[in-house]
Amino acid sequence: MKEYKMISGRNIAVLLKIIAIKGKPWNQQMLSAELEIPQSEISNSLKRLRQSRLLIKTNTTDIVALSACEEFFVHGFRYVFPLNRVGKGKGIVTSYAAPIFKDAFPTDENKPIWINVLGNDEGVGIEPLYDRLPEVVLKNPDKEFYNLLTTVDALREQRVRERNIAKEKFKIALDDYAKELNSYNTAH
Repeated sequence: MKEYKMISGRNIAVLLKIIAIKGKPWNQQMLSAELEIPQSEISNSLKRLRQSRLLIKTNTTDIVALSACEEFFVHGFRYVFPLNRVGKGKGIVTSYAAPIFKDAFPTDENKPIWINVLGNDEGVGIEPLYDRLPEVVLKNPDKEFYNLLTTVDALREQRVRERNIAKEKFKIALDDYAKELNSYNTAH
């Protein structure tokens, strides 16, 4: 019987980075450098994502399994990666307090943040998908990736309104990935 390992927060970050790249060419070295995850772990992440059927191996690369991703993130993500609050502090806004949600939610003093000494916002800390994630976001700015990270954090929230708006934003991101993947494949 084949042994399956549980999917990790780093695996999810790899998947979200691939979605953020939107069908453009990528390789393990690039993912390793931008996510600050060892290349051997990137390789293991890709294997786990394929085992979980969130990635599909093609002749030339891995592509995101769109319907499986939507189902997993919308219906199961908050149970596999529950939102853990870790106290107040300064850091980087995430979840419904992130810029992608600015028109949907008023900011408050208890806004969710990833606690980090380089962050400028005060709020209630939540655990990021992996420990180096706040530094990665600051060191390698990528708006699409950050928006996906904050959107999946909003999918982990308890309140239905935040999750519903996050679902719509996540579906738009998957649609954008599909369009870009199709246009890139058509052009090459």
